[in-house]
Formats: sequence, structure tokens, C-alpha cells
Amino acid sequence: MIELEESVVLPLLARLAAPGRSALDAACGTGRHAAVLESHGCVTIGIDQSEAMLDVARNKLPNALFERGDVQDMPFEDASFDLAVISLALCHLADPRGAVAELARVLRPGGTLVIADPHPMGGILGGQAYYGGVGRGRTMTYVRNHRHSTSTWLAAFRHAGLSVVDCTEAPFTDEQIGGDPSAAFHPEAARAALTGLPSLWIWELRVPE
Repeated sequence: MIELEESVVLPLLARLAAPGRSALDAACGTGRHAAVLESHGCVTIGIDQSEAMLDVARNKLPNALFERGDVQDMPFEDASFDLAVISLALCHLADPRGAVAELARVLRPGGTLVIADPHPMGGILGGQAYYGGVGRGRTMTYVRNHRHSTSTWLAAFRHAGLSVVDCTEAPFTDEQIGGDPSAAFHPEAARAALTGLPSLWIWELRVPE
């Protein structure tokens, strides 16, 4: 999923980034998007709840600033950034409206927000984020994913005062389909069910001038 996301989001960030622009990588993890923003001359800040992730990001990008924080209550003044990105993170919230409003709050008029998240159609065969394996006395670890509907996103954007510039619905790759747990048992059925369905959507949003 990350490989598919990067095929769309990284060129989008490259188009939006520019020297001197202030940029926020929200829920930044190890700073993979912050690295792109910084490489294009942006003054970059990342925020995440995981200190372990932030330590990796700080070691990778010593010139960027990384802070621990919650995307639903960020420690930044209003209108602090020209550009913000949050990727594969809002799916962990049952309701994304508060976080979307907070991201809009910290953007300047005319600023751009990029959101990448799992598409609800991509959850037809499950859709949680599973890690590790199953062993004696050990179940597979997972992170809860919520696949938000179109109406949920549009309500969140409307509540935050954001305008939709574009929306890309990126379809499942062959590698994703082959890696779906269902493909281990019924590969032909998995391919028939998932081929052509959107796995992710990427929203480009704008704060009105």
C-alpha cells in the first residue's frame, strides 16, 4: 500500500513544494514525506505520536524539526503552514472530522492539504493492517483501520472550510492482490474481486484565499 501511495503522493508533493514554503508532515512516522518536502526546499516540520518513529526521522533528516503530538490537537498557531500532508493515518480514527479541521486550522489561506487514506472499496475482503505471524499462543497483531466513506470525507471537508481540488482513486496493484490473505486460499477469486477496485484515495484540498 505504501508503494502505491508513494506513486501518487510523491509526485504531487513535488509539484506543490517550493523553496521557502513551510510544510507539515502530519503523522509523519519515519519522515518519508518530510524528506521529499525538504529536498524541494521546504521549511519542514513533522509531528507524530511515536517517539521511536520520530527518532528515526530525526536521524534521517537532521535539518527538519520533529515534534511529538496528536494530529487532533497540534501545538501550532493558526495559519502556520503553506502545505500539509497526512498519509495512511486518518484511517486509524473512527471519525476524521476533528483532525481534518485541525489540519485546516494550521494552514494559511490558499494553503494545500494532501490526504491519502485507504479506500472503502479496498476493504471488501477485510482491510485491517496486520503485522507479524501467528504462532503458538500468539495471534497476529493488527492496527484498526476505518475506511471512511465519501460522505464522511465531504462532511469533514465542508466542516473545515476546505475546497476539493482533486481526488485520485488508485487501484489495487498486482502485488497487493497477491499479498491479500484471501489470495492464499482462493487466488482467482481474490483477483476477480479486487482487480480494478480502488485501494487508496488521495485528496488535494485547498484553504480558500
